[in-house]
Amino acid sequence: MFIKYISGVKGGVNMKNIKISVKFYFQSYTDESNKNKLNIRVSEGRDYRKYIVTPFKLDKSLWNAKNEIVSNEHVEYETVNEGLLTYKKKRDEAIAKYQSGKFTADMVFDFMSGKQDATTLENYIESYYKENFNEISYTNHKDRLRYFKLILGRSKDLMFSDVDNNLIKKYRKIVDKRIKDGDGSATTYKSYLQAVLGVCREAFENKHTYEDISIAKRLKTFKNIDFGENPASSSDEVKQAIDNITTIQRWESVGQWLLMFGMRGLYPADIVKIAEKQLFRNANNGKRMPFVKVTKNIRADWSNGNLWLDYKRSKSGMPMFIKLLPSVIQLIEKLKYSYMFTHADKKIDDKYIVTDINNRLNILNYNIEDNYNHHKNLWRNRQKLLPLFSKLGTFKTPRKTFYQIADDEKDELTAKKLVGQTTDKLSKDFYSKYNTEKQVKKIDKMHKKVLREFKFDQLVNLLIKKFHELVEDDKAPKWLLKQSAVIQEGKEWRVLVGFKDRKPLFEKIPHKYKRFLDDNSIKEGYWVDLVDMGNEHKFVLQRVFKSMAKFRAKEVELLETNITKEALELKLEKLISEEKYMECEAVKKQLQELS
Repeated sequence: MFIKYISGVKGGVNMKNIKISVKFYFQSYTDESNKNKLNIRVSEGRDYRKYIVTPFKLDKSLWNAKNEIVSNEHVEYETVNEGLLTYKKKRDEAIAKYQSGKFTADMVFDFMSGKQDATTLENYIESYYKENFNEISYTNHKDRLRYFKLILGRSKDLMFSDVDNNLIKKYRKIVDKRIKDGDGSATTYKSYLQAVLGVCREAFENKHTYEDISIAKRLKTFKNIDFGENPASSSDEVKQAIDNITTIQRWESVGQWLLMFGMRGLYPADIVKIAEKQLFRNANNGKRMPFVKVTKNIRADWSNGNLWLDYKRSKSGMPMFIKLLPSVIQLIEKLKYSYMFTHADKKIDDKYIVTDINNRLNILNYNIEDNYNHHKNLWRNRQKLLPLFSKLGTFKTPRKTFYQIADDEKDELTAKKLVGQTTDKLSKDFYSKYNTEKQVKKIDKMHKKVLREFKFDQLVNLLIKKFHELVEDDKAPKWLLKQSAVIQEGKEWRVLVGFKDRKPLFEKIPHKYKRFLDDNSIKEGYWVDLVDMGNEHKFVLQRVFKSMAKFRAKEVELLETNITKEALELKLEKLISEEKYMECEAVKKQLQELS
């Protein structure tokens, strides 16, 4: 089929004698079954020619060139002709748009090849976004367009020509009232609008649509007004949630909630991406930036809290230098053991998602960008448990809770620094020096203050006690109480799980879980700060066991000390605010004794 422009100008070029052609043609090669591949050629004048591969291999002798179908003597002729009809309909639509000036030759080619379908925003996302963007971007735009339409009460597909100032005025009228009534946030409604306008902009910039969509600036601007809504949770609500835990799965949901809070408001995607390769230690070298990348296994760094995570947020890329406090490390460890049990067989991309014991920070590991729906489902399965036995809300609540406490305890700018958020120049300036010793000390101090205000260490302690209760009630295997390195003696693997009458209790590791627990820490030389333990296997095991038990006891003691200090510091702050300075001295003395 040909279209010829009689007169006029298209894109600055005189189109008087230019033709667009979209034709079926057969490849010259004939296969052993006497068939040729049928393809499509798109051409415009002499200089533009592109080819589209179709799925058809046909007998040329049974081809009706005039009607562009195969005769009824061809194998599966009805199915073949139905498929050909689909291509012909698309061709008619593409040529009509070309003729009206809405399509260029490239747009005709993209439309015919299925690389883009810009008839509606829905079709464009399903064709162009699905093909050219990662799963996260594709899913986010698809979902936000759906929410945008739900707010407008619209069920039919949205045409690009529908997106204009009148439509956005209607949207703003609805959402502005909702924001004022405390029904949703400005940030959420703004993200829906941005997604819709982003799709329109993407289509225009790629020349898949012919007309730019211009929306008044005032309709795109949202004011973040707080009308008194408080989506944060309280420490009492977390305590109640812990009390109500009856299964290991519910334990994991609260554990992940607390971990995200304890790590300054990280999101699930961040929990998946943290790794030991991001670890730094304070070398105490007197430099402005004394933190150096961890390249050796130093047990004292883990026991004494000399580790920081240099992490860039998954959502914004903003850097966060997060101190790994003992309670956080213990929580990660327990969550890791729990997930080994509950998700032992879970795979994404044909790979097990739970990491082994030698990866001390990663609980889960998979590519989020390529498996976004799997990621959402995995975390939704834990998040949906929370309302069944608690008032903790979603996995976004830990971040909101941490931010609000930091804002209350200090100020908005400090809160933004803590959670890795930026909206102004001053905050951006901070990120150029976020890992100097002075800045890190300031941020660490506020991090601890927020955790202290929330009674974080006490909550972690309660959660770990609940973990032990679940095991003792046979709701999880006893090897999850692992308190030592894995001792490997032939085919039998076992771990210390506690003491009874001053005698150690060991539990065997079932074969299914051994792939998680091939423990490198038992090997001589793993911890560079431990003394040489000799060559005889028996003595190596004994000394490693004693060393690990010693450090384990120190970690537990440190957590208990922190809980006591937390209560004393809160008491001291209250006494100072009440100007009871004489009583302050006694509390200060107690704190000094614990330091």
